[in-house]
Amino acid sequence: MSLYNCVALASGFLLGCIDDELDLETAESASTTTYPDSSIAIPADFPANHPLIKQDPLHLEQGESVVFLSKGVTTSSDSEIRMQELGIQCTDSDGRTVEKIHSTENRNGGSSTLRAQNTRLLFTAPKSGDFECWLFAAAKDFDGVNPSAFHTYLASETYLSRSAPKAVGNGWRWGTENDPRYSEDPDVVHVGPGLGAGTSEYALRSRRFQVPADLPSIDARFELELTTCKDGNPNCTSSTRGSWWDRWDGSTVDLQIYVQQMASSTSSTVCKLTTSPVQRLTIFSDEVHKKAHLALDNVAVSSACPGRTFILKALVTWISDNPVRIEPGNEGRTGYSTGFAYGHQ
Repeated sequence: MSLYNCVALASGFLLGCIDDELDLETAESASTTTYPDSSIAIPADFPANHPLIKQDPLHLEQGESVVFLSKGVTTSSDSEIRMQELGIQCTDSDGRTVEKIHSTENRNGGSSTLRAQNTRLLFTAPKSGDFECWLFAAAKDFDGVNPSAFHTYLASETYLSRSAPKAVGNGWRWGTENDPRYSEDPDVVHVGPGLGAGTSEYALRSRRFQVPADLPSIDARFELELTTCKDGNPNCTSSTRGSWWDRWDGSTVDLQIYVQQMASSTSSTVCKLTTSPVQRLTIFSDEVHKKAHLALDNVAVSSACPGRTFILKALVTWISDNPVRIEPGNEGRTGYSTGFAYGHQ
C-alpha cells in the first residue's frame, strides 16, 4: 500500500489522501479540507503540543455537530524509536478548550520511512458561537526532551477535514464512561487471559439514543486506542501485563461493531442487530499503542421495530500474545477513545 494513493471519493466524506485499509466512507461530503502550506518539523519536546493546521472559525448553533477527520504522515530526523501523537483540538470564542481527542503510537523504521496516523472526532457545539479547531502533533524521545530530534509532517499528505454541520439531534458521541470496570484498574478495561474482563469485552458502549423519524439510516464510527500490555510496560498495571517470554510479540485482537436497535426506549430486548465484518489488528511490540478505526455505514432503521432507540458498542476479542488495554475517553470529548454515530438520508 502506497501512502501516496490519493483519491477523490465521489460520495465520500474525505476528498484527499487515504490509507487503503482504512474505511473512511460516509454519506456526507467534506465541507472543508485543509493542508499545511509547507512541511512542518515537530521537535521531540513532549508534552508540548505543536499546531500543524488551524482552520477558519466555524459558527455552530448549540447542539449542531461536525465530523473531523485528520491524517499526519511523517519522516524522522533519525532512526530512533520515538512516540508521536496526533490530535484534534477545538476552542470556543473565549479560548477555552472544549474538545481534545488524540492518537499515539511509537514511530519506528528509518528516517525516510513514511508513518501515517489518523484521528477522527465528532464535535458537538456545547453552546451557540464560533469555534476554532486545529490539528496538533507532539513527539517524545524516551531519553527526555531532545529538541534536536524531530518528526517532519509532510505538507502534501497531512490534512484536517470536516463535514458540513449536522442538525441538532443528529449526532451522538460517547467515550468509555459506560464501559465496565474491573479490579485490575479503576480507570480502564484490560482484555486477556485470566483478567476480570476475560478474553472478550464490549468497549465504547454508547448510551441509548433516538434517531429522528426523518433519518432512515445511520453510520457508526469507533476510534479505539489500544495498548499492548507487554512485560515491563508502565502504561499497564503489573497484574495485566503479559509474560516475560511474550515481551517482543505485541498483541493481536479481533474488533467488531455491534449496532442494536432496541425494542423500546427502555427495553433490554434487541429488536434488530447489525454487525460489521471482524477486523483483526496487531499492535507490534515496538509500536506500544495503536488506534483502531472502525466504520459501519448505512445501517437501516427498521420499521419492524417498535422504536428508534439504538445502543452501539465494539466487541474486543483477545487472540494472541499479550493482553490489551483500552485507553480511556471522556464522553467522546477528550482523551484517546471515542465512538460516534449520525443519521442520513
